[in-house]
Amino acid sequence: MSSSPRRVLLGTLCWNFAGFGFGLVNSVLIARLLLPEARGVFAIVFTASGLLALVSAVGVNVSYRVHQPRGDVGLHHYVRLSGKLSVLMLILTLVFIFVYGAFADEQLLQPALIAASLWLGITVFLGNQLFDAFNAVGRTHSAAMLNTLGILLVLMQLLFSSGQELSVISIVIMHASAFTLRILVGLWFGVVLVRSASGKQGSVRAAEWLLLRDGLRLMGMNIGQVVTYRADQLFLGALGDSRSVGIYAVAATPASIPGVISNSIGQIVFRGAAAGQLSFRQTLTWSAVATTQTALYALVFWLVAPWAIPWLFGPEYDGAVEVARILVIAEIALVPFLILSRAAAGWKFISIAGLSGAVGVVAISIALVMLIPPFGAPGAAYASMIAYAAMSVFALIAIVVMRVRRDRTREGYQL
Repeated sequence: MSSSPRRVLLGTLCWNFAGFGFGLVNSVLIARLLLPEARGVFAIVFTASGLLALVSAVGVNVSYRVHQPRGDVGLHHYVRLSGKLSVLMLILTLVFIFVYGAFADEQLLQPALIAASLWLGITVFLGNQLFDAFNAVGRTHSAAMLNTLGILLVLMQLLFSSGQELSVISIVIMHASAFTLRILVGLWFGVVLVRSASGKQGSVRAAEWLLLRDGLRLMGMNIGQVVTYRADQLFLGALGDSRSVGIYAVAATPASIPGVISNSIGQIVFRGAAAGQLSFRQTLTWSAVATTQTALYALVFWLVAPWAIPWLFGPEYDGAVEVARILVIAEIALVPFLILSRAAAGWKFISIAGLSGAVGVVAISIALVMLIPPFGAPGAAYASMIAYAAMSVFALIAIVVMRVRRDRTREGYQL
């Protein structure tokens, strides 16, 4: 990679680590403010917003990142289609609230919490779409900066409210308001996107259909992100209880710290592959580097978790130690998927990028149903480990097979 992409990667890493640091403090403060059961309710609302935002995008955010570097579509096509899909986000959020609230946790059916959840959901969706608009033009550091800004704004509200009694609803509102301001700042910086994201001036309908068609084929990649975005917490809430979700959410926070590195590298890899500037060997090298760093973190975290988690989050969360230890090992298995799936999408190996995520959904759904009833939160963590490994192995094997087939086809043409 050239010096410019390396600078972008460094900037992306710095902003993402800052964001994760602020997020860790937020998680500690919220855990100290709420008992495990209430913490679990917030985790369900927040997790559902992230999951539904990815589902509502129907892969269009990924499709735009594939086609924008090639000039196939323009920013205005992406914005128009994202606006239409925001309606789907609101509908899915309402459906989730009433179905999950009726069958799993009635606390979600409070009118004030429903309104706050809708506000949070739409800001998460629009924020994600905005981030990928920046990512598509290679400004991954700008996307990371905006994400960090939102997390910092939440932290400022939590610190300002210290000493007051906060509820789940008030914390959801804090996140929604912070994410709204984050979107407004992103739109203010949007002049960069207008200058960088010019595309063909053809039919709007044809461009939107291209984004939607390939987005649906790439949706498995978004589904893979759904798996990594703590879908296990929703299963745990449905098959277990809110307290278990609260314990699990606390465990997931420090365990997922190394994901900052692999996610940052994955964003750079996506752009490089889409622009034709990244080889398969370079991708494997980046994957190996990220996997090694994650393994080193996992070793240290395994040793310090028994005293670090109770000290940070409080003695009520002692049960998070075992879960966190399992999840940090699962992070090692996740790294190759986060990098290889994005590289595959950039190279237009659309079927691989889509199927690798779908493999994870099938694996985790089966594993969660089998492991949560007998083992509870640790069972959910083991299910995540199984799913992460399945996605990474599938992505690696599929890319190798696809490249071999492509090389043989080229040799056939030469003959």
